[in-house]
Amino acid sequence: MVPQTAAQIQPVTNSNYTMPQQCSLEGFRNRWKICYHHDPLAGRTEDPRAFAFDKAVELFQSGLKLAQLGYLETASNQIATAYLLDARSFNFCWSHPRPEDVNVTMDEALMRQLLNRSRGCTVSSCTVIYIMVAQVFGCLPSRGQNMIAKGMSCIVLLLDAIEKQPEIENPDQGVLVGLLTRTNLLCMRADFHAIMGNYKKATKDLTKALKIDENYIPAREVRANLWADMKLKDAATIHAEFKRIVNEIHKDDQGNEISYAWLAITTIQNPKLGTIYDAKMY
Repeated sequence: MVPQTAAQIQPVTNSNYTMPQQCSLEGFRNRWKICYHHDPLAGRTEDPRAFAFDKAVELFQSGLKLAQLGYLETASNQIATAYLLDARSFNFCWSHPRPEDVNVTMDEALMRQLLNRSRGCTVSSCTVIYIMVAQVFGCLPSRGQNMIAKGMSCIVLLLDAIEKQPEIENPDQGVLVGLLTRTNLLCMRADFHAIMGNYKKATKDLTKALKIDENYIPAREVRANLWADMKLKDAATIHAEFKRIVNEIHKDDQGNEISYAWLAITTIQNPKLGTIYDAKMY
């Protein structure tokens, strides 16, 4: 499935990877709820991103089941693919209080297995797992910055690999069904920059992603929100960007409520963009 050349990618971390100590992170731990149930969205909407989310959840949960059976290589590939397809598919808890939870949530023990394994896996999927963990736990006060640094190193490694081997991005011949792309990786790095408060660096990476593919909506959405939240652009520019976003995504997309909110706010801020009535209509 994975070209041999892609398997030459080496992780920047080793089997001594340390998870944060949960005993001092009660508040953070309480964020992760065991009660997780996904109702497939197919048949209720025509939104393509909803279908992608359905598929990502299916892949993630399939990966968990395979891991329970000991097929860690395939499990790692499926979980990494799910995360690249839609990061919301990742569901974590520190430990499983009920036996049935093992099929819907990843616990700390399995995460350690996936992080620490060095044999029998495609290194690219393992590297994505490192990035995934860094994105999820990068906000922790104790080890967050260290984890983000490792995650960003993994992204640089993969971006360099893609530059040398463009076929990695090919859905038919590449790694992780073509989801391991520069646009996806640049968005992940932008997320790390934003967590660290480097908003200009974040928007720079998002702009790079859009230069590669101007239709890559996730990058455009995140950049527009950074522009608006951090006041990095004027109201007219922000308004035009959100206008483009709502015109390009499905009407059922859950991001629409944020886009329409900013369209209303920028309309009020700049009378040239419309009237109070126009703002209310958004």
